[in-house]
Amino acid sequence: MKPIHHTLHWLQRLQSYIKMNSCVILLLLFGVAIFSNAATPPIPTIPNEWKRTLVFLEVRTKPNQYVFLRGGGGANGKPISIKHTLIPDNEVRDGLTSYRKWSIKDSHLDWNGEEGGQHWYNSSEEGGFIKPEGTPLIWTTNIPDYGKNVSNQGWGYCQVNRFGHSYWMMDVMMNCKQTDNGWFEFKGYLREWQKYENKVYSFWEPDIRQRKCSGDLNFNSQPQIVSNKNHHAKCGSINVFYYGEDSCQIFNLDPNRDKPCDKNSISRPIVG
Repeated sequence: MKPIHHTLHWLQRLQSYIKMNSCVILLLLFGVAIFSNAATPPIPTIPNEWKRTLVFLEVRTKPNQYVFLRGGGGANGKPISIKHTLIPDNEVRDGLTSYRKWSIKDSHLDWNGEEGGQHWYNSSEEGGFIKPEGTPLIWTTNIPDYGKNVSNQGWGYCQVNRFGHSYWMMDVMMNCKQTDNGWFEFKGYLREWQKYENKVYSFWEPDIRQRKCSGDLNFNSQPQIVSNKNHHAKCGSINVFYYGEDSCQIFNLDPNRDKPCDKNSISRPIVG
């Protein structure tokens, strides 16, 4: 057992140390208290102007054909910010699906085709890289037992498509604030590779004279179409069009009914 005077000596030294360093000790204790009571950082929210927007464009395509959208908002067709959110399973594993590649760094719906930094798709069939011609679309069908589906293969059956077979789909978050009072214009752009000729052909969708759309929107709430050549779609809605035709349908988006085709859709950030 240590002598009492030895223990008292150490207690006196400890008391002296505490007096000399009281500020440091208080700061340390205060920091621990703050850290232990710190709230969990909030999950980033989607700004109100960003809304999930879908476009379905019926195009009866064949193998080696791809469909893109080009468009914009306002009288001058200014670019509209978009965020692709779909990442089907196969695209997560190997990254070879064309949509997965073309959608990376495609951050605007615009009239210019390829964006700076937008990824190219390496096609084993064509033997090289294929540049994007705008905002890429996904080929979909409404046939449940088709054998392929968007979630697993990156194309095929999609439950949001309740309209028919061979509907090319855009499913993005769109900045509605950059549209023309909630409306935007677009055209389809078709890319085709002729295997036997080893040539690429590109086609703009023909000009149309769009009528007011059927569906959930009241006819009186739809704008008077000034342009005589482009499709007009509504931000935050499901828009259905037909390649080279004037008719259209617009439906309200029901989050319970119209869930994304891809169960991994939350994997890609939609803010920022």
